[in-house]
Amino acid sequence: MSTQTLTEGNKLIISCIGQSYPNITNHDVKWTKHNNETFNRVGVQLVIDNVNRVDNGTFVCSVFLQLTPSVGQSVNVTGRTTVEVDILYRPDVTISPFRDSYKVIENTTNLDLTCNVTDANPAVTSYRWYKDGVKVSTAATYFIPRFTDIIQEVIHVMP
Repeated sequence: MSTQTLTEGNKLIISCIGQSYPNITNHDVKWTKHNNETFNRVGVQLVIDNVNRVDNGTFVCSVFLQLTPSVGQSVNVTGRTTVEVDILYRPDVTISPFRDSYKVIENTTNLDLTCNVTDANPAVTSYRWYKDGVKVSTAATYFIPRFTDIIQEVIHVMP
């Protein structure tokens, strides 16, 4: 099985190539997808514009030919091959507790901000929290122990 890796938003083009006499035509080729009974396409090339995470999976190219010899009866011939499609996409991130902004009053203590990643390909292996353009943490949770002024924290996280 071959693998094709793409980034979300790109165009997927897979060709189903085989040798036969008579030659394979678009009408002879059917594409299906494992675990998706509604996915059926016809044609030598499978084209998906603007791929996204739901396009991950195993695609099957099936060729159905009816061969008619000069003597005797026709024979139906089927050939199959599979292609694994791996779509890379940015993580889905939420920060909890969720608020539009974090307004903290002077001398308040202990604010924990947690970066929650629910889906990503490839999987998230590190975190980076930034405040005013400066990296302040590399943990999934950013702890703010105490504030000395009335401030509004603007925090950015990059999983």
